[in-house]
Amino acid sequence: MMKLLNIRMEHEVTHQEFASKIYQLALQSFEKDIDERMLVGMFINGLVDPHLQQHLQRENPGDIWDAATIADRWETKLKNNCNSVTSQDSREIEQLKKRIDDLSEQIRRTQLEPKKCFICGKTGHIGRNCWDRGPKYDYRT
Repeated sequence: MMKLLNIRMEHEVTHQEFASKIYQLALQSFEKDIDERMLVGMFINGLVDPHLQQHLQRENPGDIWDAATIADRWETKLKNNCNSVTSQDSREIEQLKKRIDDLSEQIRRTQLEPKKCFICGKTGHIGRNCWDRGPKYDYRT
């Protein structure tokens, strides 16, 4: 009986196998008059995912086999949602990589262009160092 109360679902076990294990332990413990509501409660409590537990409590399955079927559907739906999100994320990542490559190329081209003076328009120096600028004034005097 204690084994039945403390049963937990392992990761590699399907919901149907878990339901079957609970049912087998119940047959060994009670021999007859197995209460389906109690089995459903043990099934729900033995699940690892608290969201799935809440979903099953809301669904209120009639017996343990219905609970296992509902749990399978929930898990399938969850996996499908994860796959669609993952593929959408992959597309976004590829777009961002392309944008980064474009910006990197633009930066590289800008750095390779010779610097042009904004005062005289000649290349090779910048306005601060321009010879056409004239003498520097000492504003302190």
